[in-house]
Amino acid sequence: MYYPYLRAKQYELKALREFSEAHKGQNSITPILEPVKQQPNALNIAIADMLSNGLSFALILNPQDGDFKHPTVHYDAWHQNEELMGNKDKWIPAFI
Repeated sequence: MYYPYLRAKQYELKALREFSEAHKGQNSITPILEPVKQQPNALNIAIADMLSNGLSFALILNPQDGDFKHPTVHYDAWHQNEELMGNKDKWIPAFI
């Protein structure tokens, strides 16, 4: 099992989307994603693709890097993402 730790930046997410498309249903790689941007648009697209292609992933729910270094910025995008809430058995909630 391989658990790469990624900062969920634009090109990392693009690579994960392409990987999940090329390797549908594989279970030997489970990326751990720590969001760094407060705007989750690219992350939401990647999540939808990974879920539809059967790529399991862990999402850090209390990110500590990037925009989230500031104590006034909070990350609650997982509550707003219907794909995540509707597929709770296909991803792993993670905490730092």
